[in-house]
Amino acid sequence: MSSPRLRRPGVLVLAYTVTLFGSALLLFTVEPMFAKLVLPLVGGTPSVWNAAVLFYQAILLAGYAFAHVTTRWLGLRRQALLQCAIVLIPLAVLPFHLPAGWSPPTAGNPLVWLLVLLTVAVGLPFFVISTTSPLLQRWFGGTGHAHADDPYFLYRASNLGSMIGLLAYPLVVEPTFTLATQADLWRWAYLIFAALVMVCAVLLWRASRQTPDTDTGIAIARNTESRRSDTAVGGSTEPQQTDPAEVPITSPQRSNLPVTWGQRLRWVALTAIPALWMLAVTSYLTTDIAPIPLLWVIPLAVYLLSFIIVFAPKPLLSHERLLKWWPAMAVMLTILISLPTARPIWLVLLLSLGTFLGGAMLCHGAVARDRPVVEHLTEFYLWIALGGVTGGALSVFVAPVLFSGYTEYPLAIIATCLLLPTTPGAGWRTRWNVAVPGALLVLVTVLALGMRALGNTSADVYAPVVVGIPALACYQFARRDRALGLGLAAILVGSALPWATPNTVLFATRDFFGTHRVILDNNGTIHTFMDGSTVHGAQFVDSRRDMPIGYYAQSGPLGDLFTALHGRDASWSVATVGLGTGTMACYARPAQNWTFFEINPTVLQIATDPSLFTYLHDCLPASPHVVIGDGRLSLAQVGDHSYNLIVLDAFGSDHIPVHLLTREALQLDLAKLTSDGVIAVHISNRYVDLTPVLASLSKDAGLVGYERYEQTVSDADKQLGILPSRWVVLARNNASLGGLPSASGWAPITAPPGFRVWTDDFSDVLSVLKWSS
Repeated sequence: MSSPRLRRPGVLVLAYTVTLFGSALLLFTVEPMFAKLVLPLVGGTPSVWNAAVLFYQAILLAGYAFAHVTTRWLGLRRQALLQCAIVLIPLAVLPFHLPAGWSPPTAGNPLVWLLVLLTVAVGLPFFVISTTSPLLQRWFGGTGHAHADDPYFLYRASNLGSMIGLLAYPLVVEPTFTLATQADLWRWAYLIFAALVMVCAVLLWRASRQTPDTDTGIAIARNTESRRSDTAVGGSTEPQQTDPAEVPITSPQRSNLPVTWGQRLRWVALTAIPALWMLAVTSYLTTDIAPIPLLWVIPLAVYLLSFIIVFAPKPLLSHERLLKWWPAMAVMLTILISLPTARPIWLVLLLSLGTFLGGAMLCHGAVARDRPVVEHLTEFYLWIALGGVTGGALSVFVAPVLFSGYTEYPLAIIATCLLLPTTPGAGWRTRWNVAVPGALLVLVTVLALGMRALGNTSADVYAPVVVGIPALACYQFARRDRALGLGLAAILVGSALPWATPNTVLFATRDFFGTHRVILDNNGTIHTFMDGSTVHGAQFVDSRRDMPIGYYAQSGPLGDLFTALHGRDASWSVATVGLGTGTMACYARPAQNWTFFEINPTVLQIATDPSLFTYLHDCLPASPHVVIGDGRLSLAQVGDHSYNLIVLDAFGSDHIPVHLLTREALQLDLAKLTSDGVIAVHISNRYVDLTPVLASLSKDAGLVGYERYEQTVSDADKQLGILPSRWVVLARNNASLGGLPSASGWAPITAPPGFRVWTDDFSDVLSVLKWSS
C-alpha cells in the first residue's frame, strides 16, 4: 500500500531529531550529575561510576523492552497515546535529590545499596526517557516519510546528544552551576522534552499510514512473513555466508534477511565487549589519575561516538583501513598498561581512548552492517541493550570476583582481536594460532628469567622488557588469523606467572574501593602496600621496622610537623582520616589518644595483619582505635573540640576524595579541633595539584596555611624507602604551628586570582589537573 504524501516532511524530521537529541542529552547529563552527588557517601572510587553506568544500562534495557513490547501489542498510534501519559509521571519526583536518611553500610560491599539508591532517586525519570530512542525511531517508521523504511539515521542524533551531554557536564555544567541548580535546570529541561514527545505523537497520528494493521501490530508479522516468502523464492531461507564486515552499511542484502538467533547472539557479543572495555578503561583512568566527571564521561562519550560513526551512511573510516592501524594501537596500549611509572595524562588518554574507539568501531560497525528492517527495529535495539548490560555486569559483578586487578582491561582488548579476525573466514585451527602464542609464552619466560639473573628487577625497566618486547614481536603476526589476540593473551598469562613478576606478591585483592596488593621487594627487606598503581605505605621487615618511611619519613614534611609541635603535643588527641599501613602511628607518644577513620575494611585487614605490617601493634601504647566508615561522616559523630590534630590522608590509588576538601568539610574539621588545633593534609599526587583548593579554603575560613613540596629525594633516602611527598598544614594562627612556618622548605599557600572555593554543591577538579607528570 502506498503511503500518503507528507506536506512538510522537513518539519517531521526536525521534530523527531530534536526530540531524540534532547532525550539523550537529558539521559547523559544526569549520569555524571547523580554520580557526583552520591560520591560523599561512598568515597571517590571508580566503582561508584561503574555501578552507576551498569544501573543506567539495566534501566535502558528495561526501557527498550517496554518500547518493543508495547509497540507490538498496541501498534504505533495507541502506543503513542500511552507514551504521552507516561512521560508526565516523572514530574512528580523531580527535581531529583538524595533521599533523606540514606547511609551506606559500614561493613561489606555497598554496591547493592548504591544500586537501590539509584533506583529510588532517579530510576523513574531515567526509565521513561530511555524508552524514547527506539520508540521515536519506530514511530518515524510509520509516518510515511521518504526515509521511514530506514530510520536508523535518527540513532546518530540520539548518540550525538548523549555524547554532547556527557562532555558538556565536566566542561560547562560542573564548573558553572551548583548541584542544586543543575537538578532544577534538569527538571525544566524535562518539561520541554515531554512537550516535544507529544508533538512527535501528534505528527505520527497525522502522518501515519491509514491502515488497521498499523494500530493492531499485525503489519509487523505480515511484513516479516512476506519477506521470508520473498527470500524463500530463491530456494533458501538461510542468510548468505558473507562476512558482515564486507557488506556495505546500507546493503539491502542485509536488511531483507529474517532475523536469526545467530544474529541475535552476535549482536549481544559484539556490543558486550565494548561495554566491558568502556568500564575497564574508566576504572584504569580514574584509578591512576582522578575520580572526576571528565574521566568518567570521556570513555562513555567515545563509546557513543563509535555508534555515531558506524551508523553514518558513509563512515569516516572504512573497516579495512581501521584494521590496518588498530592492531598497532592495541599492542602499544598493552605495553602502556604494563608500565608502573607516571606518564603524561595526554599520552595515557590518547592511547587508551584511541585504541578503545577503534575497537568499539570494529565491533559496533559489524552490528550496524547487520541491522534488520524497520519492523524489527525495537527488537534490534533490545539485543544491543542486552549486550551493554552483559558487558557492564561482567565488569561490575564478575571481574571483581575473578581478578585481584583490572585484568578485564587487557582481556577486552584480546576479545576484540579474537572476535574480529583480520583474515575473512579465518578459523581457529591454524598453525599461526598455535605457534605464535606458544613462542611468545617462551619468550616472556626467557626474558623474565634473564632479567632476574642480571639482577635488574626495577619495575621501570622490567615491565617494558618482559612485556614490551614480546608485544612488539606479536604485532608482526597481526594479520595472521587470530594470532594477535592469542599472542597478547599468551603475554598476559606469561607475565603473570610467579617467575615472571619482579616482586613477590604477599597479598592481593580487589573490592569496591579498588585493587590492593602487598609486595615484598627483591631484597626481602620492605613490604609495600600498593593501592592501584600508587604506593600506599611501606615498612621495613628487619630491625628498622618501627621507622616511618614512604611519605611519612621523619626527614619529610610530616616529620617537620611533629618536630615543630614536640614541645606541646605530649597528650594530644589525634584523628587521622585514612589508615593506610598505619605508618603515622610511629609518631604516637604514650599519653596521646589516636583514632583512625577508614572507609575500607580491607585496608584495616592489611594494616592489622602482623605478617604484612606491624606499625599499629608496635607503635601504639594500646590497641588501635579504628572507626570503619567514611571519614567525614564518621567525624561528624564525634563531639566538638575533640582533637588537637586532624590528618587528612584519605587517598586511594592516586586521588583524594573531593568531599573532604570543601567549605563544609573544613567547617566540620574546625568544629572538631581545639582552639589551637592543626589540620595536616597529604596531597602527594602525580596528576592533581590541590594546593589552590586548600589555599582558597584557608582564605575563606580565615586560616593560615603552609606547604612543603618535596619533589625529589636523594639516592640514600630512596634506599631507606623514603618517597617524595607534599603536605599542607592549616591552623587558626601561626602560634598554633610552633616553629613550622619558619622551617626550611615551608612556604605560605596562595590561591590563584579568581579561584572559586569548593563546596559540597560545587567543585571543579578539571581546573587543578596537571597535564604532565
